[in-house]
Amino acid sequence: MNKKKLTAMSIMLATMAVSSVVGGVMWKGDAVAEETKNAYALTSVFSVDGAELNVEQQTDESYVTAIELKDAGTASFAHNLAYEWREADTSEARGFAVKYFRFTFAFKTLDFKSVTLSMDSESAWATKDDKTTNKLIFTEEGGNYFVQINDDTTTKTQIALIAEQPMTVSFGEGATFGEFTVALSGVNKTSDNSEVGVLGSFTNIAGKYGEYVYEEKAPLQITAELPDGADADAKLSMLVYEINGQAFDEATEDKKIYDTAAPVLVVNEEFSGFTMGATFTMNYVMVDVLQDTNLSKTMEYYQYDPTDTVITDGIDEFDERKQTLTTSTIIFPMPYEDGGSGETTTVYKKHGMEFVSIRFTLGDKVHTGNTDEPAKAVYDLAWYTDDAVQVPSGMRPSDLWYIAFDRSEVGATYKYLQTNSTTKKNDVINEADYLAKKVDFDGKEAVDGKDGALTVAAKDVYAGANSYIYIPSLEWLFDDDNGYRNLKFTISYKAPGSTTAATSSGLAYNKLQLSVSKAGTYEFKVFAQDAEDNPMQYYLDGELVDVTADNVWDIEDIPYFSFSVKNQGLKVDDAKNTKRKYTSVLDQTYTVSALTVVGSVSLQSNYALYKVDVTEYNRSVTDVSKQLSTSDFSAVTYAQIADKLKTSEYALSTANGKYFDLYLKAYSAIIAENKDVERDAVLGCFEKIGVMGDRVNNETDKYEKFEGDPASRTFKTVEEGNYLVLADYYEQAIPETTRAAAYKLVVVETKVMTYEGETDWLQNNVVSIVLFSIAGVLLIIIIILLFVKPSDETLEDLDEKSVKKKDRKKKE
Repeated sequence: MNKKKLTAMSIMLATMAVSSVVGGVMWKGDAVAEETKNAYALTSVFSVDGAELNVEQQTDESYVTAIELKDAGTASFAHNLAYEWREADTSEARGFAVKYFRFTFAFKTLDFKSVTLSMDSESAWATKDDKTTNKLIFTEEGGNYFVQINDDTTTKTQIALIAEQPMTVSFGEGATFGEFTVALSGVNKTSDNSEVGVLGSFTNIAGKYGEYVYEEKAPLQITAELPDGADADAKLSMLVYEINGQAFDEATEDKKIYDTAAPVLVVNEEFSGFTMGATFTMNYVMVDVLQDTNLSKTMEYYQYDPTDTVITDGIDEFDERKQTLTTSTIIFPMPYEDGGSGETTTVYKKHGMEFVSIRFTLGDKVHTGNTDEPAKAVYDLAWYTDDAVQVPSGMRPSDLWYIAFDRSEVGATYKYLQTNSTTKKNDVINEADYLAKKVDFDGKEAVDGKDGALTVAAKDVYAGANSYIYIPSLEWLFDDDNGYRNLKFTISYKAPGSTTAATSSGLAYNKLQLSVSKAGTYEFKVFAQDAEDNPMQYYLDGELVDVTADNVWDIEDIPYFSFSVKNQGLKVDDAKNTKRKYTSVLDQTYTVSALTVVGSVSLQSNYALYKVDVTEYNRSVTDVSKQLSTSDFSAVTYAQIADKLKTSEYALSTANGKYFDLYLKAYSAIIAENKDVERDAVLGCFEKIGVMGDRVNNETDKYEKFEGDPASRTFKTVEEGNYLVLADYYEQAIPETTRAAAYKLVVVETKVMTYEGETDWLQNNVVSIVLFSIAGVLLIIIIILLFVKPSDETLEDLDEKSVKKKDRKKKE
């Protein structure tokens, strides 16, 4: 082989190696592109419990998403969800349309007892768990089907439900603060065969979107209750077609969803303009139906300049002169020469504001703006306020809509109280409306005979430690250019028996709450600062003053409110104690975390420990649906236990000092009712474990190893299994009938090594791995050929050498 031949061979092999490497890279690149194109797996969009995600074939290449729900099964939407936003629409006067939440679905069959669509959101006024839940409920009753909102029977409507017929639940503009109307289209009323239309409203919703928070908030959750007597493996299939413009009927056979909708811009505040000379800030969120990450955003702005020359034909002035907008951008007055006079002025001096146009451009992995892919979505911030303006006549013409930037110097006001500069007093305006709203808010009896909202809120308050009253919305009382949601509130309040006021300040509009540590009547006033810290201003003794905690009670025109609370005993609040099950490992000293008890003054507590064993119970139960699992024991709420102890059978007065026995019976009864089994059968799953030094059932050594210590709430996890810790809370100064009970379920497991979770990387990259391996082998061959020099001898030369060697051997 000569050098020329070697070079050719090397080049050929190198080419093969490079081709293999490139092939591997290209294959992986194609996989990424295809994955991007195909968007996301259903399991990344919904989380399920007692349900399955599937697809159902419609045509040869068309699949619709199917959520298959078992009895009590749920499917939760696992991303943020937009409730209201804006989109471009050239058919509208200002070039945009208001969009609201839409959900299109169908029931494949009508074999259900009830189906509930729940929507969690941040509450628009203070609540103990900082969220509100609204529900749309479909029910079957005697072969007829109904739909209603929450527990409001006035919205209950009989409907002509048809299997596999798509219907749409949609929001609309609500009449009051924190409200969206709820409509159902695509299905008719049974009474007159007309479309259902608006059913009523969802209320107490803060902002324009629902935030997904793992295990705490689901902006959309679907739960099914199947008919009595349904098979254990029975399922209800719900076909999902669309959510907020994102198609769910363009699915793939392998349960993935094509991305058909760009991210939307949700502006979560009301505004009329922004402050000139301050950095740009705004409460907004990007929301995409299929994901919360991989979203792109560009913010740009154009500040109107009267001296700008004529803009290029076909390009608006925004595109011609736009600049990047960031949270560090500050808008200053725009200087210009006034009418050729040679004098310099500013737009702000001439018109009291600067005119600024702002646009957001949003994209994702599919909507990239490239020519061969869907376009990014452009949102004009002027769409989101009714106070957007165009430049006044006489200025250089401009078709853009602008947002005003000025110097905000006026704070919030009370809607029914205005200052009178002539009389140096505060005047009440729209007095009749004000009095009606005030009575409805805090009156003992409202106009329609119902208690005011504040009175209702106070009824369930347990005066004492960890106790609060959550003040209903005061949106009806306050006014500000940039909306109620942007205000920061101060509550000045007088506790029972006190003549001096305390303050709680810096509160958000939906965090207005007061600690109520003792029983009696409380009085309070509320005032606010705007986003720029401008105070409210009203007259006091003929002088216009800033409203502060020092003078708010001296300004008699500012309304005050009152409520009364009582000592109602103790309560273990589920909202403040959300985790009832804990996991531990062997050979640990486990400490049960203390629970938050509401209404106490000097809290006392006792604890008892039980081993939970369901082996014998489950072996004796042939119906699988009635067997017990860990989730059955942790599903019991503290409120359920409290309610059970209020019944005559489980009244505290019947305990005869054996409170833990009573609590365990009540706890077992709740589990039994949930599973439709006998209480005593459940009760047999518990075995009490004695504390250190005690003897239970005369078994001297059986329980010593657990080293149970109620005083420190600890025990040793010496055996695997489930353990129940019962808690007994009481006050020595309060009668024993006000005791409260709670529990913690502790799951003790063997300590094991943890490994990284499995991935699909290997199976998705088999071809790439093979090609790279081939490339590696070929590369080794090339190295050998390049560095191991071959001989230039011919076969004849080798034969001569062989003969010479034989001759030498003969001579030897």
